[in-house]
Amino acid sequence: EKVNSACGVAIIAARNSKNVSRFVSIGNPDRVRDFARNIGPLSGYVAGKESSERILEDIFGDDGCVIRPTFIYGGTEFGLTPPRVTSSVGNVVKMALSLEPFPTLSQILPGPLGIALEAPTSVEDVAAASINSALGLPGLEDKVSIEGGREIAIAASKRPRSPGVLKSIEISMKNDPTAAVKRRDGLKRSLVKAAVTNLDIGSNEEKAYATAEEIMEELEPLRPKARPSSDGSMNAKWAFVFTGKPSVGMKLLSTLSSLSKMLTFLIDFEDTFLEIGDEQSTVRVVIAMKLLGISVELVVLSKLLPDRECKHGTMMSEKMEGISFAGIQVPVPEILQSPRTMEITYIDEDIMIARTAGAEPHFLLRESPCEQDDETCDVPAPYFEEAREKFGDKIAQKLLDRSLLSA
Repeated sequence: EKVNSACGVAIIAARNSKNVSRFVSIGNPDRVRDFARNIGPLSGYVAGKESSERILEDIFGDDGCVIRPTFIYGGTEFGLTPPRVTSSVGNVVKMALSLEPFPTLSQILPGPLGIALEAPTSVEDVAAASINSALGLPGLEDKVSIEGGREIAIAASKRPRSPGVLKSIEISMKNDPTAAVKRRDGLKRSLVKAAVTNLDIGSNEEKAYATAEEIMEELEPLRPKARPSSDGSMNAKWAFVFTGKPSVGMKLLSTLSSLSKMLTFLIDFEDTFLEIGDEQSTVRVVIAMKLLGISVELVVLSKLLPDRECKHGTMMSEKMEGISFAGIQVPVPEILQSPRTMEITYIDEDIMIARTAGAEPHFLLRESPCEQDDETCDVPAPYFEEAREKFGDKIAQKLLDRSLLSA
């Protein structure tokens, strides 16, 4: 009780300093408290939390927020006070409890039974949600409570705008538009060279990735499209080149690529691409392969929605809708369907740069300016064709799996 009540003292001190405009605290859902309140050793814990939150509401009002996870996991060590499991174990438990019927049972079962079946939340998500709430990022500035794994994951996926993107495009080009265009073209060529044609495996790989990131940061303020999230040029077929923290789709891609190398008699990885269509509202990650000689496709389908509150026209929300294999729908854990924010920081006729939570970059190369079912389109995308000439027909897989570049 004394430890949790001390948070109230910190809240008062923060307000008295006059330098703190927003305060975020870590709490618990009501049903966790209702259960813990009746357990002797935990009753003081609950009383301390509630005391601090009353002070937070009284002093900060709508400028205070409480993050309310159930069970938090993370790190590399187990603990009992407070109870903790490692990231590796927590991730497995989270995936398992995200599968039906556990989410439904968690909501309908009373007390400890329902609590025990709720998927835990990673310490990284709790930390990111807390920081983003304290910063008052769009969509979080008015929230006084963020409760449960889904809401916390959404809050954690938001990110501050990078300094490079915050620079005005007009400032970049107002003095000499021609020079700015030349600079942009030069940076694009350097980026493709660093991330595609000269990205060697082994000791130089980390350096090449770092170089590509530096070029992207310099290129982003020079984007020719003022509001990328609503620009029709997104509707096209794209090849994966460079990714930061891998998404679910990227993990599937890399896993299948590895399997195809080990089980050549079983799987022949033929192609992979990302396709945006329906006026930049749908995303299809397509993995084409032969399974025992039969052509099949694994498709990860997501929905895209522009963030109407983003005055820069770069922010979007992505939500996985489903997975199909050979035309058959595959059950998807609820936790994988949580929306995440994505920022289109650069797009033109050749490349696209998107950043997800934590500012991890995703660099995509336009493979075709048309959607897959557009039979009238035969316009080649120049940078992709150059890469194909160097790496052959397996270029899509080789861009995804760098170990194949020397094959």
